[in-house]
Amino acid sequence: MIYKTDNGTYVASSSQVWIPGCFEDERTAKYAFKFTDEQLQNLQNEKNKTTHIITFTDLQKLRRELNVL
Repeated sequence: MIYKTDNGTYVASSSQVWIPGCFEDERTAKYAFKFTDEQLQNLQNEKNKTTHIITFTDLQKLRRELNVL
């Protein structure tokens, strides 16, 4: 499930458990389900140093990095 927060960002849950991340829009939140909790948490930790919000571009970049490994 995807939920819009009061500040306009999005969060997501799976099987009644929140997945890590604060997402820029619904599309990004949906794409987040393709990643592990650990990957999302690591990305969120990095984003917390700047904007605090994971973008679709951030997830695309992460996907490319994972495919290279």
